[in-house]
Amino acid sequence: MATKSEQIKHELDRLVGATGEIQGAFLARDNGLLISTSHSYDQKKAQKEAAQAAILFTYAKRFSDGVENGGLQKVLVNGSDGDTIALPVTEDVFLVISASKDPMLGMVFIEAEAALKRIVETGLLD
Repeated sequence: MATKSEQIKHELDRLVGATGEIQGAFLARDNGLLISTSHSYDQKKAQKEAAQAAILFTYAKRFSDGVENGGLQKVLVNGSDGDTIALPVTEDVFLVISASKDPMLGMVFIEAEAALKRIVETGLLD
């Protein structure tokens, strides 16, 4: 039987394979520590980005609370060469997706939510 880490990696790989617009994905904790990456994501790059994303996500939560928009649903960073999307998974875990330039965001969000549901429901983060 596969370990929890292998199962999470499988789910992230499944997410990346679900649409050609997702280039990579990783899960991290709000303290910036990396949990797991898809095979397509460079490990060293993901470690650095996990720390950066934790800072971004923390400030985005504070901003969302400050403007009283309710709980943070997602952070979307549009870059000239692609998009980065961060989604909360649990209180202290978030998913980061690296997507191509001008992705079909609706499909990316649908696939991301399905992957997160599978990860959470199977207790892989416990």
